Amino acid sequence: MLRKPLEDLRAGEFRLLEVDNRCVLPAGLSVGVYCTSGDVIHSFCLPKCFIKIDALSGLFYGQCSEICGANHSFMPIVLEVRLRTIFQHMVWRRNTTNFNRFVRNEPIAQLNEV
Repeated sequence: MLRKPLEDLRAGEFRLLEVDNRCVLPAGLSVGVYCTSGDVIHSFCLPKCFIKIDALSGLFYGQCSEICGANHSFMPIVLEVRLRTIFQHMVWRRNTTNFNRFVRNEPIAQLNEV
């Protein structure tokens, strides 16, 4: 995910927290998130997810919480949690191979090192 360019922002979006490709996850399922780095310490946080617990789907903004370099304060993350049925439709619409993996409870994405 990269910070969304200023000219691409729509009304109501956060300038320094919006990204070009949101991470969308299904609500009500356990999800493992692994963070690795080949150069510096990266530490991303989603304060709304871990400080306060809500049993609702939603949109959560976070950012890098470790001073990792010159652009540390410009490393946003957006996590969008959707109801499982909506998530399934989104996956199916984007990629039927990933939809079949999701139905079989297999990983549908793996990110390379930051």
